[in-house]
Amino acid sequence: MAVTGVIVKTLPEKLQAVHFSIENIKEVSITRIMDQNKVLAIIDCHMQGNGTEITDQIKNIDGVVGINLAYHHFEK
Repeated sequence: MAVTGVIVKTLPEKLQAVHFSIENIKEVSITRIMDQNKVLAIIDCHMQGNGTEITDQIKNIDGVVGINLAYHHFEK
């Protein structure tokens, strides 16, 4: 199992749309909105490679400026 915390930076005017899009990704939960343009999200996957696919999916959401790794833990 892999647990990854990411900070997703958005365009301020797209924050709500990005928030909604991220909420609809099954393995992701949003824990906090910060500074009117950042979303703190937790990715919880059963396989380590899936986390990369999910971060790529988040990066491709309209309004996302960038995504930064805040925490990562992998357990067998």
